[in-house]
Amino acid sequence: MPVLKRAAIYARFSTDMQRNESIDAQIEAVEKYAAENEMQIVRTYVDRAKSATSDQRPEFQNMIKDSETGAFDVVCVHKLDRFARDRYDSAFYRKKLKANGVKLISVTEQLDGSPESIILESVLEAMAEYYSKNLAREVEKGKRQNVLRPKDIDKIVDTYQFRKEEERFSRRVSTEEIVENNFNLNISRYVDTSEEEKEIDIQAVMREIKDLEAKRTKLDKEIDVYLKELGLVL
Repeated sequence: MPVLKRAAIYARFSTDMQRNESIDAQIEAVEKYAAENEMQIVRTYVDRAKSATSDQRPEFQNMIKDSETGAFDVVCVHKLDRFARDRYDSAFYRKKLKANGVKLISVTEQLDGSPESIILESVLEAMAEYYSKNLAREVEKGKRQNVLRPKDIDKIVDTYQFRKEEERFSRRVSTEEIVENNFNLNISRYVDTSEEEKEIDIQAVMREIKDLEAKRTKLDKEIDVYLKELGLVL
């Protein structure tokens, strides 16, 4: 019987605008991957409403600390941006895990350790950092520009008056559900307004990388020919 690798799950979502369903989906994907790859889940770390642009995440730090004890062999995340959205933090903590004999695995991004996947990892990390910084810029811009138009007010009043339900905007909630949420009336508890992140076509990115490498090789040969003609061969 094969020896199962001990795996830890790290999951998180960024803001109060997201809900526990996001965590559940991440954990479900990791558990499926673990079952298919002879891994045993031994620890689960979850940070709620914590941005990955900072390493000040309690459960993240607990995971890093526990990796020093040999409690698990791999850390599995749904996507790399769950681990970090800052390239420095990503490199720093990945190095810490590696020093502790722990491998980081993204279960939805096909990174196999090949030279191409190393480039792809860098692209994914850069895109994650760009996404966060661009979102912060747009939110700040929105704060300055966000005003309710007459039609917005009319829609709110109409929705309230006739108790209308609309996906990502409004729904009727029972008293029991409010009690279950400890009378927390934060709208994001009841209406999911989070935006799904755009899926990255890994295979398309890999093809583009290979195409760029081929073009670079061809260009290098052309440059060598010109240098020889000019007598500048090194």
